[in-house]
Parts: sequence; C-alpha cells; structure tokens
Amino acid sequence: KTQLKKMIDSQEELFGMCFAMFVGAFGVGFVPFLFSIPSNRLRQVTVAAAGVLIGTALIVILPEGVHMWFEGQTNNEHDEHEQTHGGHTHEEHEHEGHEHLPVWQIGLALASGFVVMLLIERVMGSGGVGHGHSHTITLGEDPTTGGTVATIPESPASAMVGLVLHSAVDGVAIGASVFVGNAHVSVVIFVAIMLHKAPAALGFVVFLMQQNHKHREIKKYLLIFSLAAPVGALLTFYSLALDIVEYRDMFIANIMLFSAGTFLFVSAVHILPEIVREKQLSWLETTLMCVGVFLPLVINIGHSHSH
Repeated sequence: KTQLKKMIDSQEELFGMCFAMFVGAFGVGFVPFLFSIPSNRLRQVTVAAAGVLIGTALIVILPEGVHMWFEGQTNNEHDEHEQTHGGHTHEEHEHEGHEHLPVWQIGLALASGFVVMLLIERVMGSGGVGHGHSHTITLGEDPTTGGTVATIPESPASAMVGLVLHSAVDGVAIGASVFVGNAHVSVVIFVAIMLHKAPAALGFVVFLMQQNHKHREIKKYLLIFSLAAPVGALLTFYSLALDIVEYRDMFIANIMLFSAGTFLFVSAVHILPEIVREKQLSWLETTLMCVGVFLPLVINIGHSHSH
C-alpha cells in the first residue's frame, strides 16, 4: 500500500517537472517570435547558463553519481558477502569492501557521456557533407543587424539531434532520480535543466530565424526539442516502475555519471569556445559565469541529503 502511495506521489512530482520543463523550454524559445532580443543580453544569458551547466555537472551530478555508485557497490558486495560468509559484522565488511572496488568504472561512465556527445556532433556535423569541417556559424557580427549571431551548426538537423539527445539523457536522469525518491537530486538536475534548456531553446530559435527558416518549421523544431526531456523522464520512470527495466543502484549511478559527461561536453566543448571565439569574456560575463558555476551549490545545500 505505502509503495503504491509513494509511487503516486513520485508520479505527481514527475508530471509537475515534465510539464514545467516543456513549458519552460517552449515558452522561452517562443520569445523571439514575439520580440527581438539584444545580442549582448543573449550572450550574457548563454554565459551564465554555461556556468550553471558546468556547476551542475561538477557539484551535483558527479558527486551524487559517485555516491550512488559506492552505495551500489557496497550493497552488491554486502549481498555476496552474506551468501559466502554468513553474517559478518558490518565494520569488518566495510573495511574489506572499499579496498578493491573497480573505481575506473566511474571514469568510464563519465568519459562515455563525453565521447557519445562528441561522436554525435561528428556524425551529425558532417551530415553527409563531403569535406571535413562542420559548418558552424561563428559568433561574429551579423551584417543585417550589426548584432552577434548565436552559433549552432548550419544544418538545423545536426544541432537538433545533439540537443534532443542531450535533453533526453537529462530526462532519463530526472526520471531515474524521481523513481529512486531522491528528491534533492531530482530538484537540482531539474533546475539545471531549466536554466540550461531555456537559453538553448532561445539561441536555437534566434539562430534559425537568422537563417531565414520558415516560422512554422522553427516552431516544429522547438516543439521536438521541448518534448525530449519530459519524454525521456517519463519513459525512464515507467520502465523502472513497471519492472521493464530492473532497478539497480549501479544502473542509476552510471546514468548520472554519463549525464555529467554530456553536461561537461556541451558546456566546455560547445558553448564556451563559441562565446570566447567571438571576443574575450568581459568581467561582467566572467562574474556571471562564476556565479552560474556555484549556483547549484546553493540549491544543493538547501536540499542536503535526506538519507
């Protein structure tokens, strides 16, 4: 009975988050259809969002993933231990347990997230174009308005797949942490996604508009992008809840670490170099970025470990 009640509560929390993620990304992405945004403002928002993304990966998702990973390892070892040795005292077990853990798996999951994003960019970036370099529009002067242009690879499809996949992985992390009932983790990931998705949606739409794509097409892309994270979250939650996928600590831990790797890739390889390439970060932008990096810490302390 309580299990069911807990699941219904989690479901409500998840629906709330999914609704907010969709409305947030779609709503903010819709703004350029209504009025134009000064390019320096757009740049400041992007810098702060990149900071939040890095901060979330390093301060929240990574430590949380490592924490879950160690818990998973300890539980696994404990089960094996019970079978082989009967009931040893917990202290003895603790002492034995942490000596030979395959810690490299943590790095493997992180690096996989990074590399998968890298490969997607490569495959999509080349998009069947014969020559090697991907067409990226640099953040340079826009001849028509004199403002800067947000950078995203030239074919909307390539940017689209990267963004959608990244969103879906974020969604998976949320679905998993809600299922586990780890409220503060899901809240922090959720806030990070909101803070990062909104500017991403905005940049994407502005960019497509400057490419003179039809507005109807742009809205279609925006819709797909806005749906990716909620769909990822719901699929993950229900496949765990209905036992389609067996719930394992290690599975969730690895997803968290993988998602930290994708966060790091998107912020460090994608967003930042593009911004810096245009011109050096101003002190205001550097400050915004640093505030962004430590913002997740504030949210995280507010929801410190409940277990």
